Amino acid sequence: MNKRFFSIVLCFVLAFTAVAASAASFPDVSSTKYSWAYEQIEQMANKKIIAGFEDGTFRPENSVTRVDSLLLVSRIAGASESSLSEFVDAAYEAHYADVNVLGYTAYEKNLAYLLYKGIYTSSELRNFVGNKLGSTPLKRYEAAIILTKIAGGEATAKANTMPVLSYEDSSSIPATAKSYVEFCETTGLMQGMEDNKFNPSFEVTRAQMAVMLHRAMEYLGTTHSIGTVTDVNKITNSVTYADASGVSKTVNILSDTPLRLDGELAANIDSVAPGFKINVVSNKSNVSVVEFLTHIPDEEISGIYSGSSSSTTVKRITVKSPDGSKSQVITLADDCTITINGVSSTYSQLQKECYISVTVKNGKGIKVVAENKSKTVSGIIKSFTYGDPSQIVITLSNNTTQSFEMAKTVSVRRNNSNATAVDLMVGDRVNLTLTYNQISSVSATSSTKTVEGTIKEIVISATPTIKINTSSGVLECALDTSGLEVTVNGEPSDVYGLRLGYSAKVKMESTTITKIEVSSVATPDTLNVVGTVDYVDTNYYLIQVTETATGQSRQVFVKKNATIIDGETQKSRTLSAIKEGDLITAVISSNGFTSEAISIVILPKE
Repeated sequence: MNKRFFSIVLCFVLAFTAVAASAASFPDVSSTKYSWAYEQIEQMANKKIIAGFEDGTFRPENSVTRVDSLLLVSRIAGASESSLSEFVDAAYEAHYADVNVLGYTAYEKNLAYLLYKGIYTSSELRNFVGNKLGSTPLKRYEAAIILTKIAGGEATAKANTMPVLSYEDSSSIPATAKSYVEFCETTGLMQGMEDNKFNPSFEVTRAQMAVMLHRAMEYLGTTHSIGTVTDVNKITNSVTYADASGVSKTVNILSDTPLRLDGELAANIDSVAPGFKINVVSNKSNVSVVEFLTHIPDEEISGIYSGSSSSTTVKRITVKSPDGSKSQVITLADDCTITINGVSSTYSQLQKECYISVTVKNGKGIKVVAENKSKTVSGIIKSFTYGDPSQIVITLSNNTTQSFEMAKTVSVRRNNSNATAVDLMVGDRVNLTLTYNQISSVSATSSTKTVEGTIKEIVISATPTIKINTSSGVLECALDTSGLEVTVNGEPSDVYGLRLGYSAKVKMESTTITKIEVSSVATPDTLNVVGTVDYVDTNYYLIQVTETATGQSRQVFVKKNATIIDGETQKSRTLSAIKEGDLITAVISSNGFTSEAISIVILPKE
């Protein structure tokens, strides 16, 4: 993969292992064997509703637990959507006491969101997953109840006192679940299995759950329209708001429209005021609930100034994104300060097409900073972050660092030759031309040199580095992971062939290694182990791990000065931070007499 912008979740010594779950195209889910679920699994994975495992598999035949089923349905209700994070937080604040007692720390926000949405009551959650019942495999009749709830059909099910089911085993379906099963059959959310049987006590598999979630999402057809309230009309019982694109919309609040304010049910719109955040939730174009938040978070809004409007009492400005795809209308506070190119200015002096940054507090702009459309910045590349958009962090002349996003189209010259962004390296001296505060062109220069020493450490992260012991001290350099040339004892190799203590001769461009020639010396052999922790003994510095690849159990002694890193936060940890059930990767060193883990990474959970 020809990218110099190298990104990986994990950071550990000597070698790196790809363990993050794939978003789709799982090797154990084929379109032939799982033709009935293949497309749904792919779509649910791509939507990040249901994920794979650390080894990239989906494990379609694994059972779904009760608490995992609640996690999944909360996601299709919107709990995992970044645009709804503030509403999820409000739900958590409102229902923290109800979910905290259940003992599922990692699931608390999702469970609180189900309470907030009225899908479950606190007593129903306690009965379903309380007292450690959450690890119980989900049965099909229980899935019917969950799907009916998420689809908004519980009132219909409860009103159906005489459900009629044609399944041959309908007598084995619990009486309290029969009307829910009928609802799912009628709506197509669930179907029977072979021989016209429902099999109510069968455990739901991950493949089946993906299909059910897909059907529920299609049945609901949920959309969210999020914005800021601009007017409340209590006579017509309607609320007007500006959506994320600045378009003005009005929602009429009917007598049976559920309202929620800061995570709690509200009787009417009497307490709603301009500046509140609003989320209009619709199912198949019909408004199903309207949510409000009184707390308006402070934020920085930046982009292109594209116009203004004012009255005798209100001043508004419109800011659009650099690509022109979005725009936002911001009301300015009466005491809003405005500077243009560092000079104190006034509202009327703002010029269209300038770059603008607005500090918003309590829903109003309190500070506006405007600059010319283009400017230049010089410095030395410190790191890259590859993505959409990509970013470059440079060290300025005053030794401070600053990060800049790259525009989708960037003109690059390096050492007076045409180049591309992937040719840039850490340590290059650059002159950046910024257009609307995004990098539009780069002029880079580099230097080359050769260094000799021994390998002290290799660290693979978002900015991979290698440490070399040289005669003048320890040299830490970036690695050109895409075009790196490696030879070991004269033979072509790759980064996996490197070992601590190897004698190394490296060629550098700026501060990035592009070529490394190494020769082995007598060093301990090393081995990478990935697996799940069975137990930890901090007294004897011992852990037991079931290896992911083989399923075999292995006892590993941990060196007292071993490097232990939290793969999610990238922070150093101690042995006591490793818990039973954690997925880890360990580098084990052996000299023929003893074997010890010299580095461990605690991998992020699914």
